[in-house]
Amino acid sequence: KDPIEVTIPRETGWRVAKAVTPPAAYIVPAPWTSVIDLLAAHGLKTYWTASAWTGEVETYRCDSPRWYTRPFEGRQVFFYPGEDTPKAEAGLGECRVVRETMAFPAGSVVVPLDQRAAKVAIHLLEPQGPDSAVAWGFFNAIFEQKEFGESYVVEALAREMLAKDPKLAEEFRRRIAADPKFAASPQARLDFFFQRSPWRDPRVGLYPVGRLETLSAIPLSK
Repeated sequence: KDPIEVTIPRETGWRVAKAVTPPAAYIVPAPWTSVIDLLAAHGLKTYWTASAWTGEVETYRCDSPRWYTRPFEGRQVFFYPGEDTPKAEAGLGECRVVRETMAFPAGSVVVPLDQRAAKVAIHLLEPQGPDSAVAWGFFNAIFEQKEFGESYVVEALAREMLAKDPKLAEEFRRRIAADPKFAASPQARLDFFFQRSPWRDPRVGLYPVGRLETLSAIPLSK
């Protein structure tokens, strides 16, 4: 048949909303078997740690998670599953880069980025990626708060903290003035002080996957 000419519109208006500098590798703790299975299902090249390793890694702390109001594809997710669905204020909120000393047991999985599917690993393991394992609810357990304070105990603690720390008192007043929902919630106001106390759980919201700058110290299996 004779060739024909067709004009095809091309989208040129896309802009980068999130960008990261890739690490040398990611390390996923051995107990997160569902995530490790997900990596295997995508054909990623991985290594296993031959023994336990503890070291400083870069990771994330996500402080304000908000789940979508209904399950999607059998999972409780952090995103809007389609433009035609009722939208809620879902999302991970702020995910801050932090450096933490973390322990990884033997059998943890190392995902090097010197492989053809490196971008797949980045999309799965960077928490704020739209199709990350975090966005799909694979890491929901890290947001479960196990430690709480009784209201009558935290109220006394809050009064003591306000009296001793003028900067904290000013921060609390600004939050009250700027956030009507916070101001109207006794539990949220008490939690403001509990989360700044020595009794809070420092691992709530801490992403368990590490970003490695080098593999030189990692005890990889042969």
